[in-house]
Amino acid sequence: MDVDTASYAVARRFVLDGNRPDPDSVRVEEFVNYFDQEYPQPRRDAFGIHVDGARSPFTHDTWIARVGIQGRDVPDHQRKDATLVFVIDPSGSMERENRLGLVQRALRLLVRELRPTDQIGIVTYGSRGHAILNPTEARHDDYIIEVIDGLRPGGSTNAEEGLRSVTRWPTAGSTPGVSRESSLLSDGVANVGQTGPDAILQRVRRYVNEGVNLSTVGVGMGNYNDVLLEQLANDGNGNYIYIDNLSEAWKSFVDNLTSTLQVIAKDAKIQENRLELVKRALRLLVRELRPTDQIGIVTYGNRGHAILNPTEAKHDDYILEVIDGLYPGGSTNAEEGLRLGYEMADRWLNPERITRIILLSDGVANVGQTGPEAILNQVRKYVNEGVTLSTVGVGMGNYNDVLMEQLANDGDGNYFYIDNLTEAWKSFVDNLTSTLQVIARDAKIQVSSTRMSSTATV
Repeated sequence: MDVDTASYAVARRFVLDGNRPDPDSVRVEEFVNYFDQEYPQPRRDAFGIHVDGARSPFTHDTWIARVGIQGRDVPDHQRKDATLVFVIDPSGSMERENRLGLVQRALRLLVRELRPTDQIGIVTYGSRGHAILNPTEARHDDYIIEVIDGLRPGGSTNAEEGLRSVTRWPTAGSTPGVSRESSLLSDGVANVGQTGPDAILQRVRRYVNEGVNLSTVGVGMGNYNDVLLEQLANDGNGNYIYIDNLSEAWKSFVDNLTSTLQVIAKDAKIQENRLELVKRALRLLVRELRPTDQIGIVTYGNRGHAILNPTEAKHDDYILEVIDGLYPGGSTNAEEGLRLGYEMADRWLNPERITRIILLSDGVANVGQTGPEAILNQVRKYVNEGVTLSTVGVGMGNYNDVLMEQLANDGDGNYFYIDNLTEAWKSFVDNLTSTLQVIARDAKIQVSSTRMSSTATV
């Protein structure tokens, strides 16, 4: 679920400056998130779901449905103590439009609103990263504000090193029952060190797996990098907000303080029911196999897990029980999942049997080895050992068609896409024998042409 609000504030700044908003910065869901929809509070659960609809004002035969999610508000006195580590960009670009000055004023507001037992740490980065304030209890607010007021703009922008510095404290000194959050306050510019977005994002993803979330607070216009700051918050399991004046800073750091600090659910997602379609497709397949055929199952989220060693299809009730027990959640370590699948196939390899790995996925990979080459190298290694790979794609939106096709090509297998149960029946039942039975390897069609001469008479 996307709870960011920055896009609306960024677009408003464009308009107030007399400019048309950059299309890449307009994200409709963040416009909706920015405004209070006044949904009632959920009574028991973390979330309440509200659905309503109306006839479209554009076409008479169309209805528009609205699905709203309201998270539970946690009273301030019930939230956990917080350790907040701020990564502040005081580089030369932050002198424009007094960007650093706005950051300092926003942080002063925040410090005065914290509990005495909350902690604040500060890392700055220009040409190099510097830890200028170890986590300090907010009861020492005058000293903390003195450190904040002492910031001056200047130098280049080594964002990657600043993020590397910030992650050391929460992982090293974590305290049970304390909420740990890191926030990057910046215009999103990076011009020294690792400046590419992939290098910076990989740093963020690594520490998310260790329990350190990253939110981003954007300031400035002109050379402002909205795309990077949004992606950093997404990959950092945090929020992305944009402040262009003190009123917006008050809304973000004072009015919404508890909701920003208190996590009521992690990895909450709203998505098409991709996994349910996969489970229904597998049920069809299991019922069509011979009793002596075997099925093994490996799943992968943050890590890979072998949940069913190859088991004969005569035990279909048990296999279906394992399939029905699958639930979505976590990140996507595709490379480790494939590696475990290949290891299982290699361990149970029998020359008298067809051994095929079937990957059912939306093609997303966001932890571990996420680059396509690392994943494809895994596939190519085992093809030479007689284990082929077919892929079955599901989903839309962030679906990675290119990777799924390449995996099947390099794996000497087939690539299917299923978006409904009829398509699943066609792929898994009607084409079962042709999918499993190999009648030729490395078959090629060679087209030969014979040169022909012609004579024209004028």
